[in-house]
Amino acid sequence: MRAPLAAIASCSIGVLVSSAALANDQGQPPATSVLEVPGDYATIAEAVAAANAGDTVLVGEGTWVEHMMIDKDIVLRASGAREATLIAGGSYYEGAPAGLTLEGVTPGCVIEGFTFSGFEHWAVKFTGDPVIRNCAFQSNGHNAMDWGNLRAVGLQGEGSPLITDCLFDRNSYLAHSGANGSALFLANGSPRLENCTFTNNYTAGNCESWGGAACFHQCTIELVNCIFEYNAVEAGSCGGSALEAGGAIFADGGSMTLSGCRFTGNQARSSNLYGVPKGGAISTSGVLHVAACVFSGNWAGSHGWCDTCFGSGGAISAVGGGTISDSRFLENGASYTQWTWPAGQAINVDGGFAISNTSFCPDGSGNDAAIAGYFDEGEDLVACWTCSDSGPCAETACAGDVDGDGDSDVTDLLAVLSAWGSDDDQVDLDADGTIDIQDLLMLLDWYGSC
Repeated sequence: MRAPLAAIASCSIGVLVSSAALANDQGQPPATSVLEVPGDYATIAEAVAAANAGDTVLVGEGTWVEHMMIDKDIVLRASGAREATLIAGGSYYEGAPAGLTLEGVTPGCVIEGFTFSGFEHWAVKFTGDPVIRNCAFQSNGHNAMDWGNLRAVGLQGEGSPLITDCLFDRNSYLAHSGANGSALFLANGSPRLENCTFTNNYTAGNCESWGGAACFHQCTIELVNCIFEYNAVEAGSCGGSALEAGGAIFADGGSMTLSGCRFTGNQARSSNLYGVPKGGAISTSGVLHVAACVFSGNWAGSHGWCDTCFGSGGAISAVGGGTISDSRFLENGASYTQWTWPAGQAINVDGGFAISNTSFCPDGSGNDAAIAGYFDEGEDLVACWTCSDSGPCAETACAGDVDGDGDSDVTDLLAVLSAWGSDDDQVDLDADGTIDIQDLLMLLDWYGSC
């Protein structure tokens, strides 16, 4: 006798329901949801509060003036263009919350596609290991001249974040005593930054300042293909001596590895009578490893009247040892006066450095001590130099030797022409970010046998 169709259907549905329940009991992930703002919720904070782990909060274009806290692994993503999805800040006050606070999160917490702007305190503050992708931190600034050492108004955190494809632009931090890293401050973790750009950030304290763009405290940090342009750190008219360290980056201990990065026009400068600016681009007390990077036009020195100031490391000041390889230093400088001397027009390193396949080009002023610490002070660089692991630098006239065959010849010329308009670091002889007529003229100037 055949069973009724209704009974079969009922039995089948019961089996399916039981199977689904069993799957959940066996640890299968629950279904995730997409919560839309403003479609499903009026504010981002409401959607975040309603979201469960694994959910995505999708935010439409507009300006959102909110304070949010996330302590679960969700994705917070802008649905439109980064520049059109703005999380805006307000005035600083004691105890003011960050625009976005992340507490104890893992890499399952992803923040993507927003611009954070207008904050006088922290735009984003976190603990844990979030992923922050394609975000911009622009025009955040604090100018209350508070006492004490203040930290980044852009992004501040403790942990091991992955930060990719982000822009840090025109952030500033001014403090009465000391200030650290206007755009970024990271501590006690293993952060990794990829394809990020830091430009025109400024940090200033009356007595001490560290990191014009970024400051790292006891981190094991990696920076890959990042750009630092025209950032500055400065200290003013403190009653005693002043310290200005790292026009782009200051690292307090730990270790830092840079690969494929570019540093252009960054400055560590002082207007204090006894100021000692260190590291026009980078200053670190930890271990430093640099590979395939370009340092161009960075500077450490006095700003305004200062007869006793002198700069230390026009591009790099590092005392914790490390390596520099396959890199170029072009027209970096450190200031000095008739009563002082420069401690490394390009670099001032100590603690055991190995330097290989790296060229140093002076600024043409005839300053001595282009490299301090690694070589005897007073070494006179009159052209480009290439360093090897085994001994002192050997002079070479092969600034245009793109292919490394020992000559500046037709193959180098063809390499420049084939890379025309690109940003290929190996062919970008003047390190301005574009292969153009200036690179061609520089190659022709050095054309010939070494």
